[in-house]
Amino acid sequence: MFGFNKKIVIRIKNQDKRIEVQSGANLYSSLVAENLIPPTLCGGNGLCSQCKVHISQKNLAKPNGQERKVLAKMNLDAGFRLACQTSVKSDMVVDISELSAQPLTEEIHIKPLQKPLNPITVTADDKEAELPKKPVIKPHVATFTPLDGLLLNFSSGRVKYHVYSASVDGVTQEGLADNPFELLTAIESGTLSDYIYEVLKIKDIDRVLVFMDSPSDMGEPLFDLVSYSSFETGSMPCEIIHPLPDTDINLFFRFLSTRDKKRIFIPLDRLDRVYYFRDSIVTRIPFRLGKNLRDLFNAASDGKNPVSHVSDDLRTVKATLEHYPPDTILLAELMKAAANMLRLKLVDNELNLYPRNALEPSVPLEYVVKLTQSEGKPAYSLFRDKQATLYITQEQLTNLALVRKFIRSAIEFAEASLGNLESVIISTPHQVNDLLKGILSFGVIPKHLEKVTAHMASISVASAAKLFLEQNVKTYMIKYYGSYQSSD
Repeated sequence: MFGFNKKIVIRIKNQDKRIEVQSGANLYSSLVAENLIPPTLCGGNGLCSQCKVHISQKNLAKPNGQERKVLAKMNLDAGFRLACQTSVKSDMVVDISELSAQPLTEEIHIKPLQKPLNPITVTADDKEAELPKKPVIKPHVATFTPLDGLLLNFSSGRVKYHVYSASVDGVTQEGLADNPFELLTAIESGTLSDYIYEVLKIKDIDRVLVFMDSPSDMGEPLFDLVSYSSFETGSMPCEIIHPLPDTDINLFFRFLSTRDKKRIFIPLDRLDRVYYFRDSIVTRIPFRLGKNLRDLFNAASDGKNPVSHVSDDLRTVKATLEHYPPDTILLAELMKAAANMLRLKLVDNELNLYPRNALEPSVPLEYVVKLTQSEGKPAYSLFRDKQATLYITQEQLTNLALVRKFIRSAIEFAEASLGNLESVIISTPHQVNDLLKGILSFGVIPKHLEKVTAHMASISVASAAKLFLEQNVKTYMIKYYGSYQSSD
């Protein structure tokens, strides 16, 4: 019988406040009674979700049926509950930061003056007379509080979604939509909110970001990478991002991960989109030969059984599938092979293959006989057996020389504006093993920058959840990247 008189302590997170209540008291009523949260629209009947709080407690009670209807599963799993549906039965810590930020309704009573104020007379001789001071009114600085959001990524005919929780500042749920083309229909018909609630079964979302893989230039261009547009679906803001023609959405995700000062961003697959960052200004260094080099990169990635290792003496060649002949060579291995061909004096400094009769006498015969032709053009026979022959062609070497020349020129251009670079990022759309080793051995990066050079592969779509930290995508880009200019 003594249990009914037990006092329970409720501590308010991030506030020097604690209240004591009887065991079994309603959390919503207790908080309202202490003027800690405002009354909600539904009066504490579990209908409006305005009393959503985060509870830290041992053995937190499972959500009831009403909470499951109103709150998303990711919120419930993270410890959120409706205060009006919560009975206080043991000590707890309650985070009411979102609710206490709302204005409270309060009556103000002004008592009439009992007697008039004495007038103040100021004379020229009375320099020390005190005048009533005007109240100092500090300007209100609006701050943005991140909201729960949803990332929708339409790529390769499928939709992957990621649910962002502002309370944990991260993605708490993800999945694939069954019928991806319903998303396109929902956007075109203005029923996106219905699609989210009824098809994806996701609730309590305040904002939506949609990434499309199809190029478009109908919206506002951002950093020569994407096209941006926004609208509202119901009362929920929605932003749509398409890649601009001749770019792709993966490049935008990789760009988002490079916002440090004095950094140069070099995507090997898009050398016409090299950027450097300086004092809130992002500058693009366009490269007109990007298409040929993109073909080089893609060719090194498209083989079914690429060469995964070439020894320094070029004698040992290993394919990914050991018992089958190789059909391509990985970019990293091509760079290392080119560096060794230069060391062995099979090519000149511009990576032009020497004719046999121009080789130095010290070059071993086994290398001389491998200098040949493929489709009527100079080539080096890297691998040969009864089933297949794999060449390193002069065209590949010429393109590699262009890559090296351009990257070094871009770095010199950036250093002329920035001084010493703090980092160099070599980016690729997918993981390329030993790429950095190949780049450094090939002499692409100046010696003084080798230790601050890193390889960054494809970035998860979920990393774009950082865009929810600001009111919209444009605001985020301006805050963290500043203005944009091209060096054209």
